Amino acid sequence: MAICQTCGNENRDGARFCRYCGQPLEQPPVADASVAGAEPAPADLPEIPFADEAELFADMDRAQAAPEPASEQAEIPAVNPLESGEESALQDHEQPEEQPAITAPEAAALLLAENPSPPAEDERQADVETEQPESIEDTEPEESFDTQLIGAVLGRRYRILSVVSATTESQVFEVEDLLRCWSCGALQAGLDEQFCNVCGAAQTHKPRLWLRQYTSEEIPESAEECFHEAGKAYCLEPQPEPETPAALLPPLMRLVIGYRTDPGLEREINEDSLLVLLLAEICESQSSPTMGFFAVADGIGGNEAGEIASRTAVHCLAAAVMEHILLPAVSSQVQPDAPPEQLVKDAVSRANQEIIRLRSQAQREINMGCTLTAALVWETQAVVINVGDSRTYRLRQGHLEQITRDHSIVARLVEQGYISKEEIYAHDQKSVIYRSLGDRPDVEIDTFQLDLFPGDRLLLCSDGLWEMVRDPLIEEVLLERYDPQQACDRLVELANLSGGEDNISVVVINIDASA
Repeated sequence: MAICQTCGNENRDGARFCRYCGQPLEQPPVADASVAGAEPAPADLPEIPFADEAELFADMDRAQAAPEPASEQAEIPAVNPLESGEESALQDHEQPEEQPAITAPEAAALLLAENPSPPAEDERQADVETEQPESIEDTEPEESFDTQLIGAVLGRRYRILSVVSATTESQVFEVEDLLRCWSCGALQAGLDEQFCNVCGAAQTHKPRLWLRQYTSEEIPESAEECFHEAGKAYCLEPQPEPETPAALLPPLMRLVIGYRTDPGLEREINEDSLLVLLLAEICESQSSPTMGFFAVADGIGGNEAGEIASRTAVHCLAAAVMEHILLPAVSSQVQPDAPPEQLVKDAVSRANQEIIRLRSQAQREINMGCTLTAALVWETQAVVINVGDSRTYRLRQGHLEQITRDHSIVARLVEQGYISKEEIYAHDQKSVIYRSLGDRPDVEIDTFQLDLFPGDRLLLCSDGLWEMVRDPLIEEVLLERYDPQQACDRLVELANLSGGEDNISVVVINIDASA
């Protein structure tokens, strides 16, 4: 068992975060080979097969409900198989033949099964005729379904929230999965976990699914992930796609930010600059939509006054975003002049013009410039921009994805199939970029539109991070450290351990559901 050094409680072997306080648990030291630039595979999320879970919970119910002689009870120790890993202790135990006790949710389900059969044909003719709908989507849920099953827990895992549709053959519930982490999707060891033991996210809410209940134990051949309870069959089924992704989101989300910049081990001057602007307004206990603007600018290595170019870029961006985006957002009278994407592009263009102006006023000719990546988070959307080889990533459901596209020679060679992605780290032209701020007046700006969901994480960084710490290791750090500041600190540490050849800057943004 792993002992938490913060609260002293015991956790299962292999857990990364304490299930009681959420603090990181001590892990074995990272091997030198992985720190030196190797590409360790992302940690596999612990998965418990669906069928085994249902059988395991059924065994637990029967073992707890059935009375046994005192001598036999003394021989069978109480074991929690999900924490100790001794699944065979319950599976090999001979089950008693007595009828197990019925839980409250099962009793409610049995009441439904005991409903009288439909009236005879002559009785139906005496009633007012009603048109039978052709699909369950057109059917209103019956009152008995709402009153008897809302709040019940099925399969020791799924809590019923509402009835989506109902017919005489089946009904569909909206449920929340009490065992699955909303952030990384990992299955938890029990229902009482306060923090995910894989990613450390607080288990304040759970993912929602659709669960179909059949009036018999017969399961259609096409159904997947099914279980039986109280003489009925239950199967998960996919939810229909919403008209817009934002339709499933809560109206408000909370941004939690971490950031850090470091000169590295081989540079005397830190030519990187970063910007973090966060707007959170609460008036009369009512929250307005949270907004944030984040940027990382990297003074071009080898150029004179690279730090001036990156500083100028973030100063111009800050002024433009506050004037044209944040100020109108808090004013009930003023509306933004243009869509957010266009406002961000205009701000980047002004920063580019200012760098060119400063370069032209220098007493001697200097090649001043910088790369830039930035993200505007507005309610449930994000606008990401990119010029050069600074990057923006998104972590969703345990998978890291690069959003931006590098404007570099080696990236173009990868796109055309001349070299592999692994070869860019050792290529003799890896530092040659063909697009930057301060290079030309009509700079081309890449933009990307993102839909955001609770649990998503954004990472912005300069090439000093991603060239020293490969993507699989970045993903692993984000999964191990849910706190964004701890993630930033660890990534900078790994970049320096791998050589620290360039300045290192990183911003991590957690997209959390508003409490």
